[in-house]
Amino acid sequence: MADPSDLTLTYLAEHPAEAARVLESLPLATSAALLGSVPARLGAPVLAAMRAPAAARHALAQDGETALALLSAASLQTTAAVLRHV
Repeated sequence: MADPSDLTLTYLAEHPAEAARVLESLPLATSAALLGSVPARLGAPVLAAMRAPAAARHALAQDGETALALLSAASLQTTAAVLRHV
C-alpha cells in the first residue's frame, strides 16, 4: 500500500489546479499547514493555481522562510499577484 504522504505529494505534483481547489475549500489552518509542509517546488504550482486572494491568505499563513521559498519558486506573475493581495 502506498504511503499517504507519497500520494499527497504525487497529487500535488500531477494535479496542481485540482489540488488548489481542494485546498481552497478546506479551513485555512489545515490547507496552509499542508502547503507549508511540502517542498516549495511542489507547493508553488499549487499556490499559482489558487485564486490570488486565497493564495495571499495561504502565503501570509506561512512563516517568513516558507513564504519566501514558495514565492521564490513561483513565477514572477504569481508572486506579483499574491503580493498585490497581501
